[in-house]
Amino acid sequence: MEQRARFDSPEPDFGSREFFRSPRRYGNLTVTWNPHHIANFFAGLRYTGPMAVPHYAGVIDADRLERSPSFVTFDAGVSRTLGEWSGRKVTLTINGRNLTNAYQKDVDQGPLRDAAYVYGPRFPRSVAAGIRAEF
Repeated sequence: MEQRARFDSPEPDFGSREFFRSPRRYGNLTVTWNPHHIANFFAGLRYTGPMAVPHYAGVIDADRLERSPSFVTFDAGVSRTLGEWSGRKVTLTINGRNLTNAYQKDVDQGPLRDAAYVYGPRFPRSVAAGIRAEF
């Protein structure tokens, strides 16, 4: 997907007409598969292109408008229903988020950090398992 979000006039701090933290290019791909009711499989790929990110002075000497790198994240999961008895069922699930471990590499640290200087994927790399009972 391609989009272009711009202000009518340049914003005062950086003189940019681009919306901050809004990539021009992004995309999602999702695949689900249920082979003969054995299990449900899910895979998702998300691309987020580079974007303008304001970085205020503190850790750095002067305010500047940074250009973030692009990110690709991959999520996957599988679930299996063990059985169904009188409308009751038990489902086991395992899934992983951001398996590519994409994240912001230049996070400010220390007491002078710019707490608003944040961009990139919403979720850290993680794996989860669960049991769901319906009755």
